[in-house]
Amino acid sequence: MYFESFHAVINMAGHGAFVWAAYGISLLVILFILIAPVRRKSRILLRLSGEVRRQQSGLASPREVS
Repeated sequence: MYFESFHAVINMAGHGAFVWAAYGISLLVILFILIAPVRRKSRILLRLSGEVRRQQSGLASPREVS
C-alpha cells in the first residue's frame, strides 16, 4: 500500500486539503451534470401537463388568444 495509515491518506503530505477539495468539487459538478437534465425534464413535463389540462377544460392560454 502506498500510504502507511488512514491519516496519511487524508493528509497526503500536506496536500490533502487541496486534493480532497478538488475531488469534492469534481463530484459536485458531476452530480449537477447528471441531476440537472432530470429536473429540467420533470419541470417541462409538469408544465406541459398543465397546458394540456387547460386546453381540455376549454380555457385558452393567453398565447392562444388572438
